[in-house]
Amino acid sequence: MPLASKASTRGRAASSAPNRAAPEQRARQLPFRFIWRMDAATRFTHGAQEFAQLIGPNTAAVLDLTWAEIADALKLDSDGRIANALASRDTWSGIVVLWPVDDSTERVAIEMSGLPVFDSERQFAGYRGFGICRD
Repeated sequence: MPLASKASTRGRAASSAPNRAAPEQRARQLPFRFIWRMDAATRFTHGAQEFAQLIGPNTAAVLDLTWAEIADALKLDSDGRIANALASRDTWSGIVVLWPVDDSTERVAIEMSGLPVFDSERQFAGYRGFGICRD
């Protein structure tokens, strides 16, 4: 193998080393990104596990409720921006929600975005979206 090829091979191996961190260490690196899904009733159906790692299991315990129930239980979305976005059944992005975190009095800013999902008969089926925590 020519010298240039060996060097580029070594460079690739060395650059992949940081990704070998333990899963719990990777989850805490910021910005923390996660995907989520909600059904038509606004219950999280996917993504809550990754999000729970960030906010903690006690706070995440309410994620199986509807958005209105989550917002009420955690004192979120007091201005109704997420609730209104969900009710619109339209694409939305960049809405920041201050989520509480287990064992802390502080809240973490999560920027959320969502895309409506429709079934094969064009009936509203919920949302797919992503969240980003930069703090």
